[in-house]
Amino acid sequence: MTTPARDEDRMRADSFFQRPSFNAKERLICSHLIETINAKPLETVLHVTRAALLLDPDTRARLSIDGKQMRGLFSVAYRLANPAIKPDHSGKTYRVSLRNLDHKRLVKPWFKEHVMVKLPESDMEKHVELLKSMSFESRVQWITDRMSEVGYHTLVGCFLDWCMARVQETAGKLATTISPETYGELFRMVTERRRRADT
Repeated sequence: MTTPARDEDRMRADSFFQRPSFNAKERLICSHLIETINAKPLETVLHVTRAALLLDPDTRARLSIDGKQMRGLFSVAYRLANPAIKPDHSGKTYRVSLRNLDHKRLVKPWFKEHVMVKLPESDMEKHVELLKSMSFESRVQWITDRMSEVGYHTLVGCFLDWCMARVQETAGKLATTISPETYGELFRMVTERRRRADT
């Protein structure tokens, strides 16, 4: 049998734990945006798209953020940020898999076929002719399986040129969901963490 005092204590404890001490989702979104300040461009795309996907569909709709587009940009950026690199006698060969993507929506708008690949000079002319007979998806696969280092960075640059304006616009929309107090608190924490890491 419980006493009135115990009932009151339990009610007080229940109300404490049910009361949110902070908005966890807001803090996660804010932390992603803060990380973009010093991030490399592909990392910025990854942070912003991940932050956008934390929003519920209604909030994304209110902010005019396309969830399907954000998932697609994340997928492309993640693959570009994690190439397979194979050292060889003439440098490195870079391989990026863009398979299983909606090529019409996520690859064709930015993909440039002049990306440098690694082939013996004697084979180049033969493969140029071969590429002409391939579908777009097959050409993408063939090119991204054998890129030079310069070719890889060209590919990344083409993607960033295409997507960065919409990524920055999305970041601005996400910033409107964060209170100044949350931003200030997390910015101080991140700055302090980086300062300690540098010492």
